[in-house]
Amino acid sequence: MIRNRLLLVLLLGLVSCKKSQPSPRQAEAGVICWGNKQFSPLKAAEPGTHVMLPALKQAEALVTVNSTTCARLASGWQCEGSAPGAWDSKRRDVSDLMAWDAKLRAPDVRGYAFGTLFTCLIRASGGAECWGNNLIGQLGRGTGTDLSTPVMLQVNANGDVKPLDELPEMDEGPGPVTGVKNAVAIGAGNSHACALEGDGTVKCWGSNAVGQLGRGTQDKEPNPTPMPVPGVTAKALAVEERYACVLDGEGEVRCWGSLEKMDYGGMQQGQSSPMKVEGLAAAAQLAVGKEKACAVTRGGEVFCWMHPDYKPWKITLPGKSQMVSVGAGHACAVGEAGEVWCWGQNDLGQLGVDDSALRGKDGVPVKVPLDGKAVAISGRSNHVCVIQKP
Repeated sequence: MIRNRLLLVLLLGLVSCKKSQPSPRQAEAGVICWGNKQFSPLKAAEPGTHVMLPALKQAEALVTVNSTTCARLASGWQCEGSAPGAWDSKRRDVSDLMAWDAKLRAPDVRGYAFGTLFTCLIRASGGAECWGNNLIGQLGRGTGTDLSTPVMLQVNANGDVKPLDELPEMDEGPGPVTGVKNAVAIGAGNSHACALEGDGTVKCWGSNAVGQLGRGTQDKEPNPTPMPVPGVTAKALAVEERYACVLDGEGEVRCWGSLEKMDYGGMQQGQSSPMKVEGLAAAAQLAVGKEKACAVTRGGEVFCWMHPDYKPWKITLPGKSQMVSVGAGHACAVGEAGEVWCWGQNDLGQLGVDDSALRGKDGVPVKVPLDGKAVAISGRSNHVCVIQKP
């Protein structure tokens, strides 16, 4: 009898202990970021620390660049961080930049593109607007500055506007981009921009010093009027510093332009006409960064490419991917279950883990420890943000 009572007590104790164990932490929905401390919400964060942005909790879409993250909410756009380029060329807080004109963050804004000292947006109507520095016609107004004047000293050998603190005579407020009426996507580089229209036409404007307008020519004069890129019909567009890439309906990727020491998919430096990225299976999604471009194939594989001596190489991941984002020297992919894997430079915590070890081009991607699943990702510069769902 005593033995049976002891056994009963032990069993009750086990049940009691089991009930008292804490339940797994419920994933919180919202925007989570990690990486460069120059993005002000991460200023006090240690490498590997993930910071939730409460103001962006209901985000539907993300855009990150340099020290800025902007999210589309039901009420319109809201940003965190420092301004990537204000219309008066002053590096003001983004909240100040957006507050001066509510129209710039209205619900009908469908996306932003941040260049060097200029910014563009597209609206639900299909119209595009740009504001900021217009030294080389990057606002698409049909006007630019004659570079034969002394202001030429403010432009480098690649035709890029130097990030001067003050260029008041060159700056303009928001205004429509000439001839862009049906835009569904927009992208901006250092001193050029491109818009994708609903019929697949891609129009570019601004600097063409290394062929980044895709017109088959190179010149250092302003190109302020948007013109179609010949021979291109696209369904997706991605633009970086001095180049652009598009994805067409057949899954083929074409790129044009250049980067100082990097070219893409077999292109020669200063590739002025769109060139197909050879050796790449049919792609479903495209992303570009400062040092490489990547694509997710229709089969869920991730490939990246960078120098003309390299063909696209496969990133070894444990499963299929649904999207990829490329930053300054790193990249991240989102798997089918919403898990995030990152690789590349990690000196600023770009990979979202608790070390600063480099995972190079052929390195093994590391899994970012998230509580929930990512449904969107953006990490164009040195910090990464995801929209997480439970």
